[in-house]
Amino acid sequence: ENIVVSEVLMGDSFWDGRKKTNANASLILSSYNQLVVMKKILPALLAQKFDNFEIIIADDGSNDGSLEYFKK
Repeated sequence: ENIVVSEVLMGDSFWDGRKKTNANASLILSSYNQLVVMKKILPALLAQKFDNFEIIIADDGSNDGSLEYFKK
């Protein structure tokens, strides 16, 4: 499971060391204050039998705890 979180806020960038992967699929999710929704989506995605994928989350400065949740 590769989850990469990107946060862009007023010109400052956070990128947590994205590495090249051999993933067959990339799921790109955007989020802004969507913690409740993401708490449902991410476990469902990670429970899939197909596991050769990466999840890239672009968070645009959420203030609902989303970024902290993604980093867990």
